[in-house]
Amino acid sequence: MEKSILKYRKPGQASVALNGVFVPWDGLFSRGFFLSNANKSKIWIFKEGESEPCDHFNSNDPFVISKEDYIGNAEQLIKFLNDDKLQKGVYSRVKKSEIKQSHEAIFEALCSAYPEAFVYYFNDPRLGEWLGATPEVLIRNEEKHTLVISLAGTLSMDAEEDWTEKERQEQMFVTEFILDQLEDHNADKLLVTEAYEVVAGPVKHLRSDIIFEAEMEDAFAIALDLHPTPAVCGLPRSKAMQVLASLEPHERELYTGFIGVIDEGVSLYVNLRCAKLNNTNAFLFLGGGFTKDSDPEKEWKETEHKSRTLLNIFEQLNENEKQ
Repeated sequence: MEKSILKYRKPGQASVALNGVFVPWDGLFSRGFFLSNANKSKIWIFKEGESEPCDHFNSNDPFVISKEDYIGNAEQLIKFLNDDKLQKGVYSRVKKSEIKQSHEAIFEALCSAYPEAFVYYFNDPRLGEWLGATPEVLIRNEEKHTLVISLAGTLSMDAEEDWTEKERQEQMFVTEFILDQLEDHNADKLLVTEAYEVVAGPVKHLRSDIIFEAEMEDAFAIALDLHPTPAVCGLPRSKAMQVLASLEPHERELYTGFIGVIDEGVSLYVNLRCAKLNNTNAFLFLGGGFTKDSDPEKEWKETEHKSRTLLNIFEQLNENEKQ
């Protein structure tokens, strides 16, 4: 019998530490900590205080692509986009980084560095060892007040250039997709803000807030329909998933799945700025949105910027140990 260690911190709240086990979700609405894989074919819920025998997870390290191969695959994706087979595709890669600190110390540092992010760490015999600090809300609901965020487009935080039509179009695709899904759910008292700029650690994005009223159970049902959004997949969704599966040499596993808590409300996030861990290395999952106007070299640099969310913390802890 084995148990999982789970720690998480919702924005603006104290961190929570639990012992128990992740089990497959039974499909019934319930309260708890939820987690899914990238294509939502598997959803788990954390059962506190429980343990169970289970097969150990696939401990193989994720495949790390070379820059040359990344560029080649990105060019293939752009060809699909220019042939009008896709409007958008979110292509990802894995970056390997050595880590010397305890994984729980990294969790504490992420909580301090990113107060507006959903931060988590867990070590589970079925799912492996992961941590992350994601800025991206999938859905947040409290006393019927419900928020969905359309977040897309990325620039370095200190970039001097303005947002281009490519980034604005990318963000608009996400917003339109969300609104189409909400129309199917007859969302009540709907309000959509204009796109505005937000900083998320070492990068900034374009964001629109979509606000409406829904009961908790309805909010969870909406989240299941929204995921995966074009912000992490592409459009049309099914075609994008098919193309990306053929181009990405790694399994996304939990990256771009949803993660979060249902308690007094629904707080679900998209699992970005995350890493799978082993004893000595972190494997960072990094993605970028492509349209037909994308430049593969620029998109590679974007993933490098996104890696700083975690790499800055690793490096800071290394410096602290030297002092």
